[in-house]
Amino acid sequence: MVNAIRSSFDFVSGSMSQVPGFVKQFDADITAIEITDGSRFTLGDIDVVTVTNTHYAFPDGSPEALRYQSLSLRFDTPRGASPIRATPAPV
Repeated sequence: MVNAIRSSFDFVSGSMSQVPGFVKQFDADITAIEITDGSRFTLGDIDVVTVTNTHYAFPDGSPEALRYQSLSLRFDTPRGASPIRATPAPV
């Protein structure tokens, strides 16, 4: 999936190469990580915590509950916290 998304960037980069000042991004600039309930990671000086929310009503521990997760993300910055809700595609 990540490779498919990356290849779409290549297409856009090709068409944008005629735009003055456009800088093409390379694979080394992209890192993909899978996040699930309870994931914690840091981006620069921002700490991110995830938690499953209740958009899906699958029984706890079921294959569906593990495959389909709607996540809320909390971003803790030096200026405070900011919650954001995201609903990712099935794993």
